[in-house]
Amino acid sequence: MGTADKRDTQRESELAESHEEALYFITHELKNAVIAISGFAKRLMRTEEDPDRRQQLKIIYDQTKFLETVSARYLLSAQLQKGELEVSPEPIADFYDEVISPVIEVLSKGAPEPFEKAREQWEKRKPIEIMGDKNLLRVVYQNLLGNAMKYREPEGDISFGVQELEEGYQFNVWNNGPGVKSDETEKIFDKFYRGENGTARNSRGTGLGLYNVRQIIESHGGRIWCETRPGEWINFVFTLPKHQ
Repeated sequence: MGTADKRDTQRESELAESHEEALYFITHELKNAVIAISGFAKRLMRTEEDPDRRQQLKIIYDQTKFLETVSARYLLSAQLQKGELEVSPEPIADFYDEVISPVIEVLSKGAPEPFEKAREQWEKRKPIEIMGDKNLLRVVYQNLLGNAMKYREPEGDISFGVQELEEGYQFNVWNNGPGVKSDETEKIFDKFYRGENGTARNSRGTGLGLYNVRQIIESHGGRIWCETRPGEWINFVFTLPKHQ
């Protein structure tokens, strides 16, 4: 590579870094603003008696909550990429109770049925003990179980389980539905990647969820991959060591 090429490459790298820093700052400020707006909209909805105005406030609230999610996911991915996110492993005495159950409590409001069978199977197991950052691991399940809810067939099944390995555990989250094409099983973990599947294109998302999941799993010393039968089901499988 010549001197001019090296200078161009360095300049492109500096511009990219500058762009990332500016976007990070803007997203951080945006997140604070939309949290305030959504809070006010929610309070106004509680006291508004006119149905049309209440519906308008609900639209404002829903849109700001989406922007809040987008901002949070970008900030998380930026921190992971820059190595600024602190992973704080601690003893987790019961993985289901401390990581999975709080996520299900939020996701299952109004639709508990998809989780009931898997929940019953987990509750019969002995507690899974592991070292990890429970807040970050909850983000993993928020994404994987949230996607399972979003992309499953209507009234379809969701399952999540665990298998003990010699040095750790292998977890999975499965749902029936369109899945992805076989050649997309690695691409879906790329930053901002949106699948070619029609369902994925037409759904609202950030393209950061699975990227963040992979970064979190790898920061815990594990790995994640995707198995699928296009048009029938998809299964996300990841490993975590018992100790770090």
